[in-house]
Amino acid sequence: MEPDKQIQSLQQDGNLQRALFIIFNQYGSELYGFIINCIGDIDAADEIYSDMSEDVCRGLLNFQWRSSLRTWLYALTRNSLYRYKLNLMHRKNRFVPLSRAPISDLICPNNRTSTADYQKTHNKLHARQIRKKLPLDDQMLLILKIDRNLSWQEIVQIMLDKSSSEVIPGKYFEQRLRKRFQRIKHKFRQLAIQEGLIEDIDCE
Repeated sequence: MEPDKQIQSLQQDGNLQRALFIIFNQYGSELYGFIINCIGDIDAADEIYSDMSEDVCRGLLNFQWRSSLRTWLYALTRNSLYRYKLNLMHRKNRFVPLSRAPISDLICPNNRTSTADYQKTHNKLHARQIRKKLPLDDQMLLILKIDRNLSWQEIVQIMLDKSSSEVIPGKYFEQRLRKRFQRIKHKFRQLAIQEGLIEDIDCE
């Protein structure tokens, strides 16, 4: 049985502990790598990952499967990143270390040490430093589309701010993201040229 179908079956049967174990085993390393790429700091990444994990544990019971599980997990991770970036003091007040949380034994400990492939080469490190000069949402968009190869529909579900009072139709928001993605790629290329990571070649 595919992991997501197995997780859905376990959730519907009320076996949340087993479902959570499979979720973190299946997606934990990928989500932690996403956080590292966005935040670039191990200690901060540990806190954000912990915060996101608690949201997963609290939210799984009521997850309705209207999106894919992976999309939902990325949306929760994005929310945790923004809580950390925009309201750090408030987020620290609500943070519960995983070592004290009853679900701590469900989360694969190897997730925090399996991000070495993101740091193997000088070019990757340099590219990450360049990307960090971009706004957080722009960094996320690059990672989700290029590194994670998610569909535009999935990215819309992750990036759409559900708390905003502005109602944006999905298709219109997708068009905005596509245009923004092209601008970000151009900006990233210009920064990479300035840093000497790539050559300025006129293709015309």
